[in-house]
Amino acid sequence: MPDPNQVERVPSFRELYTRLLSEFGPQDWWPADSPFEMMVGAVLTQNTAWRNVEASICNLRGAGLLTPTALTHCGVSTIHELIRPSGFMTAKAATLVRLSGWVLDHPDAEIAEWNDEALRVSLLDIKGVGPETADAIAMYAYDQALFIWDAYARRFSGQVWNAVIPEYEIARRRYDEQFRAARFTISEAQELHALVVRAGKTADRGRRPTEHDRSALTD
Repeated sequence: MPDPNQVERVPSFRELYTRLLSEFGPQDWWPADSPFEMMVGAVLTQNTAWRNVEASICNLRGAGLLTPTALTHCGVSTIHELIRPSGFMTAKAATLVRLSGWVLDHPDAEIAEWNDEALRVSLLDIKGVGPETADAIAMYAYDQALFIWDAYARRFSGQVWNAVIPEYEIARRRYDEQFRAARFTISEAQELHALVVRAGKTADRGRRPTEHDRSALTD
């Protein structure tokens, strides 16, 4: 049995990006009309299909609640009903209120002065925001070039590279330096995430999709 603590050789992230882009073409993620709407979607899509998230976001938009100020002041019970299609309404409504408060407390000008780790630590301090959600928000809402080690990335990478890909945080720490050495632009990093999800979906349709897998849930 492979030693999960042994560092495996992985091919170039740039090589992976080029190959997947050639095979699947641009994926054009993340669908949102604003960075804050993207954050809302990142919370709502945990453990549910994207079509359910779209219904919830449509409800929030119709109620005029797709701004952090509006969400903070409308009350958890109202949010609870509007996001019912996404499931786990109590937990997600509370997370959305906390996330909205965080956005109001940390304007873009302040966050622009932070390094990548400071933003990640701050996002992870929000109850209900885990590593995958934090990294998705950092990349798609705050333009940080990251590799998101979600379930699809770990599974697909393990199949393609014949490597032992452990849990999210271990994988991130182990391979982050190699990813950063590839010097991806923001748009390339976003595209790579979408392409890996697409590849994971194509390679293994029988598995449960990752919490942030939009395309696998809309076929």
